[in-house]
Amino acid sequence: GEHPGLRGLVAGVRMYFIKSWQWALVNLLLGGLFYASLQAYGIFTGLAAEFGRMLTLLMALFWFTMQFYALPFVMIQEHPSLRLAWRNSLFLVLASPLYLFFILLFLLLYGVISLLLVFPVILGSVSMVSILATQAVKDRLETFRIDEGGMNQS
Repeated sequence: GEHPGLRGLVAGVRMYFIKSWQWALVNLLLGGLFYASLQAYGIFTGLAAEFGRMLTLLMALFWFTMQFYALPFVMIQEHPSLRLAWRNSLFLVLASPLYLFFILLFLLLYGVISLLLVFPVILGSVSMVSILATQAVKDRLETFRIDEGGMNQS
């Protein structure tokens, strides 16, 4: 409901610049670890290797799914903390997986349509994902009657 303008944009960049790079580096590192794990399990054959591959894929899918909620949590915290945002994101994913499934399904369909039509990409698919993630976090906090200020505890 606010219109901070260019000054708000500059203040936001200053406030979240380091956090965003930390978030990106952790995700790149974990993405690399998941990839290396899949490659390592690919060398071996057998039931244990197949189980390791499936477990790695599930962990990677779960981690990257959690990231949908992580950035909005960082933004609404009084003191931005990635650890706390990831913890809150984990709880939110576990608390309402069906809600998240339908949002991600919608985003997948929107992405396919955007690729086919190109026009929605021009309109800002990235902005839509960001706004949808933020609104989803706010909706879930409201649904579970969690005060945004009360979730800043470690």
